[in-house]
Amino acid sequence: MATINLQLNVDKTEVLIGDTFTYTILYANPSTTENAQNIIIKDTLPTQIQYVSYISSPDVQSVSVTRVNNQDIITFTMNSPLVAGTTGMLRITAKFPLGSTAEFVNGQANVAVNSVQATGTNILTTLSNSVTVTPKTITPNWTVTKYKNSPVATPTIESIIEYGIDVTGNTNQLGALNLTTVSVVDTLPTGAEFVSASSGGVYQNQQVTWDLGTINVGSKKTVTVKIKFPANTVTISSTVTNSAIAYATPIGMTQQTKTATFSHGFASVNVAIGAISKTTRTSNDKYSIGQTIDYIISGIKNQGNVLIDRFELRDTFPVYYRLTSLSTGSFSNGNYSLTLYYQTNLNATDRTWTGSPFSNPNDITLNVSSLGLVANEYVTTIKYSLTNGVDGFDVTFAQNKQIHFYGTVLTTPTLPYNLSNSATLYGYKTNYATVTKTASRTVTIISPMPWLEGVKNTTNNIANYNPNSIVTYSFTIKNNNWATGNYVDPIAIDVLPLQLENISLVSVSTTNAPNLTAAPTVDLNYTVSINGVTYKAIKVLASGSLYPGQYITVIYQAKIKSDALNGSFTNDVYLGTQNVTTTYQNTNVVSDIYDLNKNGLIIDKWVKNSYSTYVNFVGSLTSVKWVKGEL
Repeated sequence: MATINLQLNVDKTEVLIGDTFTYTILYANPSTTENAQNIIIKDTLPTQIQYVSYISSPDVQSVSVTRVNNQDIITFTMNSPLVAGTTGMLRITAKFPLGSTAEFVNGQANVAVNSVQATGTNILTTLSNSVTVTPKTITPNWTVTKYKNSPVATPTIESIIEYGIDVTGNTNQLGALNLTTVSVVDTLPTGAEFVSASSGGVYQNQQVTWDLGTINVGSKKTVTVKIKFPANTVTISSTVTNSAIAYATPIGMTQQTKTATFSHGFASVNVAIGAISKTTRTSNDKYSIGQTIDYIISGIKNQGNVLIDRFELRDTFPVYYRLTSLSTGSFSNGNYSLTLYYQTNLNATDRTWTGSPFSNPNDITLNVSSLGLVANEYVTTIKYSLTNGVDGFDVTFAQNKQIHFYGTVLTTPTLPYNLSNSATLYGYKTNYATVTKTASRTVTIISPMPWLEGVKNTTNNIANYNPNSIVTYSFTIKNNNWATGNYVDPIAIDVLPLQLENISLVSVSTTNAPNLTAAPTVDLNYTVSINGVTYKAIKVLASGSLYPGQYITVIYQAKIKSDALNGSFTNDVYLGTQNVTTTYQNTNVVSDIYDLNKNGLIIDKWVKNSYSTYVNFVGSLTSVKWVKGEL
């Protein structure tokens, strides 16, 4: 019968929980003649320990890691036979789980005792020696903090005050323990009136209690409580202190307590509302008759230190603007009701919008057509009235989605014409003066003009190439989204640098140009003369119109010449129209001093776009061997 020798070593006998340590298993078949058959070496780790990894040896056929009854089992199935005289080494790395391993259990050190077992068909079951590892923990450093969530400013008497309490677990580091049976008791200051508590907080006898359960290493739990101080309990010169006690038991330890406090005074009432803004698409915005203006309103909020009873937003529209629809926007913090009113040119009294009031509307769209107005009647004024049916809007109330007013531009007396619109926000608080904020927006109504927009790039967005590379370029002929008119009969001339050759067309896409009357024509053999130098060019002609936002995409390939020098070369694309009298909305217009379209005129106007390609340095080195005295 064969025998197997086993020896178990460990590199650490004490270790911080979460840190790793390594068991080394030395095995040997000490016989000089007897092979060991079907040997299995198994390590059933103690319940306190968690498997991390292993290192095998050439004598091992397979390894399995299983978990049974809360124990990790690492099984090494050895090659069979394990021939006489074989020796080897196996390693298993493990750890005490961070956060959940106590240093002591029932007053005794939580020592992990481990040994290894070997079995086989021609050996007796063999056990190794036992080794021990003791877990260590660090001093708990969990914290509790108390702070005021709202109002941000010093609160006023009778205003609702929200306090926050954070219980932060032990720092996420080796040796740290989870907290169990965590609870918080907040004792309200004398005279305070309880309003509400989060996370299941229970109020009784001027105390709020939370049961928070377990807080793991590196984690935090937060609770909040709202209170207020009636006028007969404090004065403007009072200072109040709110204290909270947190109770927690780190695993394997006794209960610990920590206290946090927050003190503050009281301020005079400040009724204030946000400075609203009124905008459109962009600064210096321009439109033409018949286009839609989207007036955008944002910034509605309570910016004071007391409740606001009601918000009202009023907007009277310009004479040459016809409202067609609106979106209500939305607001944060609690329930609210929006009553929407309107006035018309035939009825200057406030009438309730169909479906109003709206409960917590989330940016819903409303159409003027739903109002059932009579012929030649139109909306002149909109009024938003926001209420919440309880105490009012607290200092956390704020707009979180924009309000939009959509309307059509009517014929104006002159062009250009400045169209101005103002909106006013009112904040109402009983026994206090109404506060207001006004915002205005002016846009310019101009004649219909195209806004030529071209973008030149490579299709893979790579700008660096070697000589002889094939480059795929793409450029667009576009009418900007915010153009006031159509881009009629576009023309584009792409002037090709001298470094390019072998031009070939890949595609011309008109998917986003549905109002063209025919497919664009592309001339790859076009040439232009600039400063006495003749350049190859690509000329694209299109018939029909590009409406605002529509565009043509042209893709072509070119080869960088083999003798192209290292450095950048620039490719210019010129956009224009076949009607030389067209005026563009662009500010970056260049004159046709080179008669690029060869119509014999230099009054044409172009919009130039440029793109640079970089030619990489490609060099070679030749080695030369010299013999001393050869020269």
